[in-house]
Amino acid sequence: MPDVSGTCGGAVAFNTKCAFSDLTSNVVPSVVSSSASDTGCSLAIYTLSATGVLQNESLTTAGTTVTSATLTASRIMKVLATGTTAVGDLAVVGNKTISAHTAQSGSASGMTLAVGDGANCVLGNIIRITNNLPSGAQYQLRMITSISTDTVTVNRAWTTAPTVASTYDVWNGALLDLSPNQITQVRRVFYPAFANAAGGSSNVFYEKVFFLNDSVSTSLTSASVTKQIDPVGLYSGGGSLAFALCTGLNDVTTLTTNVNPGTGPVSISAFSSGAAPQVIAIPSGGGVLLAGATPNAAGAVGCWLMLTLVAGEPTISSFIDLRTQGQSI
Repeated sequence: MPDVSGTCGGAVAFNTKCAFSDLTSNVVPSVVSSSASDTGCSLAIYTLSATGVLQNESLTTAGTTVTSATLTASRIMKVLATGTTAVGDLAVVGNKTISAHTAQSGSASGMTLAVGDGANCVLGNIIRITNNLPSGAQYQLRMITSISTDTVTVNRAWTTAPTVASTYDVWNGALLDLSPNQITQVRRVFYPAFANAAGGSSNVFYEKVFFLNDSVSTSLTSASVTKQIDPVGLYSGGGSLAFALCTGLNDVTTLTTNVNPGTGPVSISAFSSGAAPQVIAIPSGGGVLLAGATPNAAGAVGCWLMLTLVAGEPTISSFIDLRTQGQSI
């Protein structure tokens, strides 16, 4: 995904993801690791200022100590890990929405939060264990991937499962996971996109993301991708976000530029546009997100995103939400 313009698409990149939770107010971000050994990892943080100006700064991790940046941010746009390879999960965190609450219970892949806390969480939030009960649980970082009342599921199993004695914080921000594929970049799709001045031509932007199954044993059948939330309706001039799925697994096709290429991507389903929710059944692999050994390139399903911005469109603050669903039995 080029930041301004250039070749886009290609094969799946296992070190990059687009998932995080938005800041809820202007805040000075911080960095932290789940490992005390991560005292020299450099993170380049690209954010929007309180007035919507793109800015960036670099921070070095101090292990499990939360270290603050200097610039106030309204949105996280991109985080890039450089230099020393992390030995733990890294996070760029903003607003702390829950502080030092005690779990009702824990499990191998989640936690039942204190009564009422589920209503204060959103998908993509980062949960951090803040005490060492049980031994080895402290400082673990995970991303919330599902919420059912006060019970949350996290993106991968805990190294040490929390219990009724565990305390936790919940943050907005971006998690650079250590496993199953070490993430070195988290980014917002289309963050450099812009509309021309009124009277000019429309701009069409493309980006390509992938969906894949991290399970080594269970495939997802009758699988589909849903555009659950998008900015349609916020664009006054008719701008829209559409998406299409690649017809083959692990598609490697590219576009010569991501801005107004003239001809769009090939080997795809028809683009689906309009207001969310919209669903496209996965056309490749018989509609199955195949299980496979990590990294599961053989089971990766490409998804092209197409954003049209008409001339004169004002800047908006919004986000998109793409989800997969299917059957795992």
